[in-house]
Amino acid sequence: LAGISSGFVGASNRVFVGANEIPIIGDLFSSLVGASHAAEQMGDLIARGSRVGEKGKTLLAGVFGQRETPVSDFARFSQDVEDLAILFGFLKTSFSAGKTPQFNLDDTRIPPLFAVSGLLKGVAGSADLLGFSEKKVYLVLFQNNMELRPTGGFIGSFGLFTFEQGKLINFKIKDVYEADGQLKGHVEPPEKLKEYLGEANWYLRDSNWSPDFPTTAARARWFLEKETGIVVDGVMAADLELAKKLIGTIGQVNVVDFGEEVTPENFYKVAQRRAEVGFFPGSTQKADFLTALNNSLFQEVAAKIANGDPKLAIGLIEALVSSLEEKHAMIFLNDEALQSKVKELGWGGEVRSAECLVKQCAEDYLMVVEANIGVNKGNYDLSKNFVMDLSLDEGMISHSLRMTYGNSGDDRYKAYTRLYLPSNATGAKAVVFDKQGRSRSLDLDQGREKNKSVLGMLVEVGAGSTAQIIVYWGSPMNLSLSDSGEINLLWQKQPGVLNDPAVIKVSRRDGLSLSGEKLTSGSNLGYNQRDLIFNMTLDEDREIKLKWVPKK
Repeated sequence: LAGISSGFVGASNRVFVGANEIPIIGDLFSSLVGASHAAEQMGDLIARGSRVGEKGKTLLAGVFGQRETPVSDFARFSQDVEDLAILFGFLKTSFSAGKTPQFNLDDTRIPPLFAVSGLLKGVAGSADLLGFSEKKVYLVLFQNNMELRPTGGFIGSFGLFTFEQGKLINFKIKDVYEADGQLKGHVEPPEKLKEYLGEANWYLRDSNWSPDFPTTAARARWFLEKETGIVVDGVMAADLELAKKLIGTIGQVNVVDFGEEVTPENFYKVAQRRAEVGFFPGSTQKADFLTALNNSLFQEVAAKIANGDPKLAIGLIEALVSSLEEKHAMIFLNDEALQSKVKELGWGGEVRSAECLVKQCAEDYLMVVEANIGVNKGNYDLSKNFVMDLSLDEGMISHSLRMTYGNSGDDRYKAYTRLYLPSNATGAKAVVFDKQGRSRSLDLDQGREKNKSVLGMLVEVGAGSTAQIIVYWGSPMNLSLSDSGEINLLWQKQPGVLNDPAVIKVSRRDGLSLSGEKLTSGSNLGYNQRDLIFNMTLDEDREIKLKWVPKK
């Protein structure tokens, strides 16, 4: 069909080009020439997309063990995907010029195509990843982001996925307490984890106390080996949002053994009910249900692949890539070359920094990191929003961050919250307001991690109540307001968080001409008489640039 379409529009194009040369009536066909060229290019895009889809289906069938897939197929497929992304982007640019019809090309498809082609090139360049040269085992940390922890959520269970010759040959899901019960000896936990959770020992379930995923992955891998003797070749974290998106690609999953029909809408409540109702120490019911759910999900995917569902591969790719972009999934691989590619794609979950590309530039940074220590799923009922006021003083960037919490649940929300700031942050203080508007000073812990200054505090929000905290600090900068300059501010999103709204207000200053620029998508820039305003949602990392020029 794609070939017939391409041939037809090619013939049409030759007719229109010929008519375009006819005197007087040539102008009548001139616009049709552009339309015909566009249609021919669209036909090529459709044909290539069809071929890529078929190859993707074949690769998926190989991973699920339905056929043999040589590693060279990954290399060819990655190049096809990259070529498709380039053509996609070229046509989008051409059609936006206004000289050709406005076809409905979705920008959002292009980055995932490039990302997947890059990772597939890595797979092809390292045959070990999918066990082509030797068996590979990967640890997957299942994190419940309704009980938020620094890299996404409480680790209630984990999976072991085994690949050999490009196939997924085995996977097991286990309750984390089963492994933790095998730890011999004492491992001293972080001070605040010990203080607030009363844990005398440190285990796999609490290994994600750092928001830096490579740090967490190394600790989780170490705990797994000490508890079970199993050595893994990489670690992946996944929270409930990834599971919901994967289920959404096929609509629903029927878990026959448990008599459950799981959809994206009921997934969380079904999983919680199966995990908690009738639970007792040593129970395997949570792991049993998750194993059955994953089995059913894989079977549904394999069946759709066998039936030739053309949308499935794209749906799975988009679900996975969007989850990685939004930090509902993160990857750490022992293979340094492949991990470098993961980091380049932004899928590694590192605590990172803003980057200045010019000399007269200062870097600024913020990451708000919560650890739910209430031993409940209070984040299901919690809403948050942030407003940061920023002003420029000579040699200093002054900040005030207002954090507003709303708890619609029946349980008190309790979290140890840390603010990761530039390493030179100074003058920190915090104030908390009760629901009557009365304020009191809030104790702050101060420390350092990952070349950041870290402020820690206890945050509590009563059931059916609200709370507001304002934190103040300054970041010295080696720039003068008497000269032109700029600030790059990176606000990193905590893994596992959905889409908290945030606003950055930059106060205008007499004698300075102030402007702003969005370095990442997902924010809107506006102005009023007093402020330059960025409105954004923290579903991904956000980065902005502020520029100033002295007024003459």
